[in-house]
Amino acid sequence: MLALVSSVLIRARRLRREWRFLVMRQVARYVAGRTVASVLIAATRRRRRPAALIGEQGSLFPELVVDEAVSALRKDGLYIGLRLPPNTFREIKEYARVGTRYGEQNERLGFRREGKAAAEQHVGYPFAIARYFNTISECGAIRSITQDAKLWQIAAAYCGFPPAFLGVNMWWSYASKALSQTQRSQWAQKYHQDVDGYKFLKFFFYLVQVGREDGPHVCVKGSHVSKKLSHQFAIRRFSDSEIEEFYPPGDVSVIEGPAGYGFVEDTACFHKGAPPLSRDRLVLQIVFGAFDYGHASDVRDSSHLKLATEG
Repeated sequence: MLALVSSVLIRARRLRREWRFLVMRQVARYVAGRTVASVLIAATRRRRRPAALIGEQGSLFPELVVDEAVSALRKDGLYIGLRLPPNTFREIKEYARVGTRYGEQNERLGFRREGKAAAEQHVGYPFAIARYFNTISECGAIRSITQDAKLWQIAAAYCGFPPAFLGVNMWWSYASKALSQTQRSQWAQKYHQDVDGYKFLKFFFYLVQVGREDGPHVCVKGSHVSKKLSHQFAIRRFSDSEIEEFYPPGDVSVIEGPAGYGFVEDTACFHKGAPPLSRDRLVLQIVFGAFDYGHASDVRDSSHLKLATEG
């Protein structure tokens, strides 16, 4: 009986979260909707304290100026210039080297570093991307970044209220000149805006060197607060020409950088990951926002994770 009651409660919580998510998706795609909702959320959270003790922990980024980052984010939706400390970077790269990654984000298509070709042969097609799961519990260096005081401070100041930590995503984008337009769209390699919340912020770190041919992140600065109305109505991918027709060339920022380089973005801005042509790209992403709808987390039940060659 207790098990039945527990199951019903869990399902009810999931339905409530999904209902709130669907409402948010309808409201937050509009600049005005995001703005009004953010003001209301800030008013209700003014006296609350976030889960992490903001300002009471040390930071891995001593040279990061919080006010400077927040000012740039408000204006451009983008702040560039973070750098992972060498020890943190090395620990994450070692974890990425030995950890299991999952082709096409599929929990049943796992493979290790030397097993990609065998996994692709087993399933009968090449992988465009591969994602890691349960990174916080498996990698202390990633966990330490999610708890960093300055990242929390930036997220809180930008959002205007104590944020929630939403999750981590770390993935490979594999170099290929043969991806179809459908695949490019599926894996966010065409322009789009994220509708992940009424107010949210993402921290990105390159874990390999990323040049012009290696799939750099591209952001249209200022488009988080200034969008063509028809673009706000449409939840879809956009071609380069559609974006270039409306936004000035000087607003398009192509972010290249060495391994360990990072930036912060409100990905309500139009953005894309350019398709890597020369080298594979490995990126770490950390997300903060108003509400946790369960869509940004990489936490998975380990019993569901399988190697591709086991299927």
